[in-house]
Amino acid sequence: MFKMHPDCRGFIFHSECYKSITAMVSVLLLMPLLFACRKNGTYQDIAFKKEKAVFKSKIMKYTDLGFMVYDPIADRVICSHQRHKPFTPASITKVATTAAALDVLGEDFRFSTLLGYTGVIRNQTLHGNLYLKGYGDPFLHARNLMRMAIALKKLGITNINGNFFFDDSFLLHIQQINEHMDTDAAYNPGVSALSSGYNSIYAHWERPSYTKSTKIFIIPNFPMYRVRAVRKIPWYSTRFSLDKIGVWTLRSTFRRNGHKRLPVKRPSLYTARQLAYLCSMEGVRIPAPARKRMPEEYTIVHRHNSPALSKLVNITLAYSDNLMAELLLLQTVKRLGKKASSLKEAGSILATFFKSKMKKINWKGLRLANGSGLTPDNRITSEQMVALLRFALRQRLTNSSYMTLLPLSGISWSLLTRLNRPQTALRVWAKAGTIYYAVTLTGVLFARSGRKFLFSVMCSDSKKRISFQKIRNLKIREKAIKRAMKWVKNKRKLIDTLVSNWVKAL
Repeated sequence: MFKMHPDCRGFIFHSECYKSITAMVSVLLLMPLLFACRKNGTYQDIAFKKEKAVFKSKIMKYTDLGFMVYDPIADRVICSHQRHKPFTPASITKVATTAAALDVLGEDFRFSTLLGYTGVIRNQTLHGNLYLKGYGDPFLHARNLMRMAIALKKLGITNINGNFFFDDSFLLHIQQINEHMDTDAAYNPGVSALSSGYNSIYAHWERPSYTKSTKIFIIPNFPMYRVRAVRKIPWYSTRFSLDKIGVWTLRSTFRRNGHKRLPVKRPSLYTARQLAYLCSMEGVRIPAPARKRMPEEYTIVHRHNSPALSKLVNITLAYSDNLMAELLLLQTVKRLGKKASSLKEAGSILATFFKSKMKKINWKGLRLANGSGLTPDNRITSEQMVALLRFALRQRLTNSSYMTLLPLSGISWSLLTRLNRPQTALRVWAKAGTIYYAVTLTGVLFARSGRKFLFSVMCSDSKKRISFQKIRNLKIREKAIKRAMKWVKNKRKLIDTLVSNWVKAL
């Protein structure tokens, strides 16, 4: 039996402790994923014998795995493997982002979107300019914009003798979250202080059996984005490509009807054009929008406030919404009095924030390039991830707790089909993360013994990820995606096996 090093009883381990654990693991080469579980005052080794075949699989590289399980009551690390090694966290980065947002902004914080004007109203005509200004609401929808159109109509305005401007200067505005991700992926939209409808649209195509032509159209059909289908185009890295004027080109090789969700790349202009279109439906004619800062003096027409931050955090975690996470990050950085010219700079500010909040944690290797995790560049250790989770769980929320904002195994969308067996369902509250060649899971588990533990498990292969990113030919890329998905599937199985055994054994 192996006893835990005496210095290992606290949350922060010393280097001697780390060496002792490494030595212990090296002895157990045939059963690498043993862990120490406290039982009747001693520590007993437990092997995952049922999953031995999985652990011996060639694609389950032991060096690509890091985990840590922590007992918050005893303030003790129960088990760990390579917890000081940085891995790609993927979407569990959102735990850090949402925890910081709740701490800095407060659970009752609400984003605003303003519609105002300058000038005077005479004979149902606004002699002046109309302004739409956003402050980063990640939950703005067409129905909210329609309320603005109705408010404008109630003022008796049917025409504007001036200009219509949109102001997105409050936050950073970019055309995609990460350049290494597919440009036509809905999870990689533009980011702006004036975002709406999750910054996504749908392309629908119909191919009747009696004709070879493909009918294709955009929903919602606002007059900004168009789509066309062509047969012979170069082998793009994606099936859809977007030109500078807003036309999506579809490589028309589909044999049946279908649809695809597409990202909005210029969200500010898109949101402003939505408002103009909805105003026209209410009988209010306004000019084509252009970008310009809103003046300090104006008359307000309508102010829309988002739901409370606690609800937005729940949505961000439950559906792993990248746009929401990035807007929360930018708003948090703004409240901290910092100026970020890129998501990478904002992520760096977030990392500095946590380092100042938890100075005793070993932050070596931490790197945050954005707030959603939609990047292969983020790095974090499992020990750091557990520390961030502890920070999140300490947030004082009215009639709630951070744990209840996390997805729930066997019920919630991202964990609906994972850890949903009777012995693990409802026992794991955790955020999952996945990009090609990175799979992670972090949260709270309730063991069958009745004890509660915090955990973080991460698997990633940076070399394979770099090789994957270099592929541009569509045919080769499609085969590479299949290999990457197989890797993801097996790593996800490994993580679920680990967590299931912790639930049963601890």
